[in-house]
Amino acid sequence: MTTTLARAAIACALILGPAALGADTTPAASLDLERYLGTWYETARFENFFERGLHDVSAVYARQADGTLSLTNSGTREDGSRKVATGTATKEAGSPAGELQVSFIPPHALFSTAYRILYVTPGYEGALVSDEDGSMLWLLQRSEARDADTEQDLLEEAVRRGFDVRKLIFDANRGSRTAAEKAASEAEVDAE
Repeated sequence: MTTTLARAAIACALILGPAALGADTTPAASLDLERYLGTWYETARFENFFERGLHDVSAVYARQADGTLSLTNSGTREDGSRKVATGTATKEAGSPAGELQVSFIPPHALFSTAYRILYVTPGYEGALVSDEDGSMLWLLQRSEARDADTEQDLLEEAVRRGFDVRKLIFDANRGSRTAAEKAASEAEVDAE
């Protein structure tokens, strides 16, 4: 009976592909965190409750005096207003280069989760990021204007790692904010 179940599981995995076996969320073994800091624009993501209905999503990482990183995520709601969330990211001693502990719930030291930078393109123009179990995935780019070559590179890495890229939600509105909206959202971030 056990052999029959094992064969059925293997057959299902072969039919369904790598996603059936679970995605590889091993963090990048090498990462220049200083180069990673700055602004990233979301190209695509797996649906999640905290970004539901948002477009023009960005994340800004900055080094703080105490060595931690500040993290400010923002996105445009359907009514045009901006949703802003601020948090912290820390690098734990002995953890892989691409793994951070991120928290948006104070006290940050008590409520954090693994944020895994799986892959960064050689020029740091794109990044593939996930959580620990692979239920979340983000394709990020440095440029607000989508770059097709960088996007393709990130998609290929996601497929190679076993993610079901058919579940990705691409931001069709990305880069559509006016200069006034961008300035207003930057002012909101600065005020936080």
